[in-house]
Amino acid sequence: MTGKRSGMKTLGVCGGIASGKSQACKILREFPGVIAHIDADSLAHSVYAPGSSVIDEIADHFGRGKVIDDEGCVDRKALGSIVFSSPEQMSALEIVFSSPEQMSALEQIVWPHVRSRLQDELDRTEQELDNNTD
Repeated sequence: MTGKRSGMKTLGVCGGIASGKSQACKILREFPGVIAHIDADSLAHSVYAPGSSVIDEIADHFGRGKVIDDEGCVDRKALGSIVFSSPEQMSALEIVFSSPEQMSALEQIVWPHVRSRLQDELDRTEQELDNNTD
């Protein structure tokens, strides 16, 4: 990020499933000086939107007929059944992968797109803040 607010601090909140990330962000947004909030979970889900290049990449790797539905959307349930182990082997807070290679492949496809969207959103937010201070 560049611009007038290059000294702006960026805080990322990380944690596992049901660890309280949303609650922590809600509390942090109430602090004085917090000027923006970007929900990375929402950005991550957006890469699966119809028309996204991720869909073709996922289809190429996992099989279009196996993980893409009739409307051209990722069938997350079908994809999950390939990537994750059976529900009997999953605990509430620990996901056991049936195939680390399949999970790694999915991460290598999806996360660069999420990272790009996050950087775009950070840049857009900074530009918006710069424009509001002119």
